[in-house]
Amino acid sequence: APVEAGGSSTWYCAAGTAVGGGMADHSVTIVNPGTDDVAAIVTVHVGAVAGTGAGRPDAVPSAPPPEHVDVPAGGRADVRLGDLVEAPLAAAVVEVEGGEAVVEHRVRGEHGEDVGPCSTYAADTWHFAWGLTTRDARELVVLFNPFPSAATVDAAFATEDGPREPVRLQGFPVPGRSVVGIDLGDDVTRSEHVSATIRARSGRVVAERLQ
Repeated sequence: APVEAGGSSTWYCAAGTAVGGGMADHSVTIVNPGTDDVAAIVTVHVGAVAGTGAGRPDAVPSAPPPEHVDVPAGGRADVRLGDLVEAPLAAAVVEVEGGEAVVEHRVRGEHGEDVGPCSTYAADTWHFAWGLTTRDARELVVLFNPFPSAATVDAAFATEDGPREPVRLQGFPVPGRSVVGIDLGDDVTRSEHVSATIRARSGRVVAERLQ
């Protein structure tokens, strides 16, 4: 539901790419259903998929300055993150002051597109009921930390072959103001059904899944 007129809202749009040929080209849409114009600030945070090996992010890539967006009454504004930055992963914080607003995001790639609402909160626990890591599929869990302090998470998975808790994903750091991807194909055997639970030991994150 949109925020009430005269209030303020913050939206977290976690998962998408901002590089040519990315699997999930990321755009944010701000809709203003009210009778007054509103102003929004879109702050982009960038990151990448954490590979195996060390497998832990230890530096936060530079991000562009905030983008100021005016949204007319009864109108909308679309912001493609790839127009603001080039990065393997890009997330956005959208702050709207003094009006009604709804914020969604869209991802597009060669295998299709999807759209959904951005989150209005960060949390310490996230559950994903289903996913695929078969040879013809890729499942990416994206962790977005929009806050200054680092978060630390534990990841656990359930497959048709039983539970899995990869060592590298226990006490896994997500630096402040960054986005980190976990490719489940690196840590979970090829599976037709993967459920995931992300729990933060410290801090809070926004988690989404790209399939």
